Amino acid sequence: MELGMIVSIAIIILIIIGLAYALIKNAVMTMTLAIVNFIIFFIWRFSVEGTMGDLTFYSQNETYRFVLDNLSIRYGYFSDQPQMLYTLFTHMYLHFDIMHIISNMIFLVLFGVPFEERVGPKALAAIYFTSGIAASAIDAGFSLYNYSNPFGQLLGTNPDVYHIGASGAIFGIMGAFVALYPKDKVFVPIGIIVMNVPVYIGALAYAAIESILAFANPNDGIGHMVHIMGFLSGMMIAIIFSKYIKSEERVLREGEVDLQVLKKLATTNELRDIFLKIEDEDEPDIRKAWLEKYAESAKCPKCKSNMKLKGHKIKCSCGYSLKF
Repeated sequence: MELGMIVSIAIIILIIIGLAYALIKNAVMTMTLAIVNFIIFFIWRFSVEGTMGDLTFYSQNETYRFVLDNLSIRYGYFSDQPQMLYTLFTHMYLHFDIMHIISNMIFLVLFGVPFEERVGPKALAAIYFTSGIAASAIDAGFSLYNYSNPFGQLLGTNPDVYHIGASGAIFGIMGAFVALYPKDKVFVPIGIIVMNVPVYIGALAYAAIESILAFANPNDGIGHMVHIMGFLSGMMIAIIFSKYIKSEERVLREGEVDLQVLKKLATTNELRDIFLKIEDEDEPDIRKAWLEKYAESAKCPKCKSNMKLKGHKIKCSCGYSLKF
C-alpha cells in the first residue's frame, strides 16, 4: 500500500474518531474540530518527505497528490465523477499552508466556541458541515453553469481546480450566529487589534468584505464566493430550524434542567432565598437574571472564588464547572 493511501485512510479515521469522541464524550465540538484539523494538516505535510518546505515541491510529490486527488473537492466531480462527491465533506479538513489553517482555526474558535455554548455540539456540527457542503455545492453550480461566459467566470471557478479548507463551514457558523443571537458579543481580530463586538457587527463586516472581494474577482486563489454561500447557508439553516436548535435559553425556558443540582451551592441564607426564587420563576429572562446572581454569589467549592453563569453551567476560572 503506497504512502498516499495510508495517509488518506489515516485522515478519514481521524475525522471519524474526532466526531465520535466529541459526540459521545460531550466534548467541545469546536475545539475538537480545530485539534483534528491541525493533526491532519501536520500528518499530510510531514508525510511529504518530512518537510514543511516549498509547496511547489509538494505539488509534484506522489503522496501529496494522492491525498489532494482523493480528499479535496473538484467541481468537475459533479458532472464526470459523482462517486467522488464524498470530498464535499473531506475537503473541509485539508488546508494549503500554515497561514491557511491558522487563520481558519482562529475564526472557528472565536465564533464557534460562544455559538456552541448557545446551541450545543450537535447543532453546531450540523450547521458547520451542512453549510460547508452547501457552500461548495452552490459554488460548483456557478462554476459548471456556462463557465465560458463572463457571468459564469465572475461567480464561478474553473471546474478542474481543487478546493480545500474549512472557511465555507466557518462562515456558516458566522451566518447562523447572526441569525440566532446577533447581539451576543465575540472577540474578532481587526488588523493587529482584537475587539469585543456584537456578532452582527463582526460577522456582517467580514461577510461584506468577502462580497466585495468576490465581485471584484481578485484572482487571489481564495474562494470568496464559497465564503458568501457558506454565510448565507448558515443563516438559512438557523432560521429554518431555529425551533429545533436546543439553545441554552430554550433549555431553561422549557424546564429541561435539573435545578436540584444547584442546591448544593446554597450554603448561605441569601443563596437559599435566591434558589427558591429561581425555582418559582416562570419568566425566562427574570429566571436567567436570578441564575446569574446565584452564580456570582456562590463560592467555588474548589477555590472559594466567585463564579459565572455560562449557558446551563456555572463555571469558575479555576476550572470547576457545575452543569444543571
